Amino acid sequence: MKKDFHAYPLLFLLLILSAVLPGTAVCRAETNVFENFSKGLGGFEDTYNFTVKDGCCYFKGDGSNSASFIFWKGGTNPSASDAPLPEHSNYFKDFNVSATVSFESGSSNVGYGFFLCFQKNAVSGTDDYIQFLIAGAGYYYISKTQGGKPAEALVPWKKSDFVQKAGENRLSVIKAENLFSFYLNETKVEELSIEGFAGGAMGLTMSNLIDSHFDNFAVAVTALYTEAQKDKAVSDAQAAKDEIIAGLNAEIAGMYTQEQMDAAIGKYDPSRDGKVGLEEAIHALRQCVK
Repeated sequence: MKKDFHAYPLLFLLLILSAVLPGTAVCRAETNVFENFSKGLGGFEDTYNFTVKDGCCYFKGDGSNSASFIFWKGGTNPSASDAPLPEHSNYFKDFNVSATVSFESGSSNVGYGFFLCFQKNAVSGTDDYIQFLIAGAGYYYISKTQGGKPAEALVPWKKSDFVQKAGENRLSVIKAENLFSFYLNETKVEELSIEGFAGGAMGLTMSNLIDSHFDNFAVAVTALYTEAQKDKAVSDAQAAKDEIIAGLNAEIAGMYTQEQMDAAIGKYDPSRDGKVGLEEAIHALRQCVK
């Protein structure tokens, strides 16, 4: 059966075009929040037990069996309340948030870390939020508080070697619609689908039974494309590929006779990693230009 050389440039071009055309793009992100506390609290609210010194934000617990929260209320249009609306600069929908937290002293069995998607529940009027916490003993914990109900442990306290018992821990959470990915020191430890948390405020929470500090709070806002936008990007990318491939095939047809192309195909050996065989076939064609 006669082979058609026109198919082989397609293999080569797909390797290149797949890296540069937007066919698989689904999101874009930019860093728009970064607090390193070099000039005070920055966008964080001023609360009595959080203070800035030596370029870090320090928390000193009051010894009670409760937790303290510090909200980020920065940007060009922050909400005066703790529950911003989508038009406020401290309302985050899809994001990648990270911060470095450090345990100093106190109980090693209580939590500290992030609260996310903080918002007033439209029905109950109570606070809805997600927490991602670690404890000095080497555990992490993920929970949701929703609709006025007690906190629900999505991941009960879980021991992990990725929690550094002494020193700094880098906590990160990536949210894309209802999918949340949780990271400890750059390693993903959980990925959960959590319904009912479109967005809201964020910040850090600390048990009042510890002293700790945190630094380098950063948020990259992720804007997801709609399905229609993604489908159009894929369609446009395929059309661009087809146009380039058609042009190359026309150029090849004008450069070589059918006999020359058939001879080159005879040197194509897909068992040799495909790419190697294709390179040999192209080299053979170059040796017999009209």
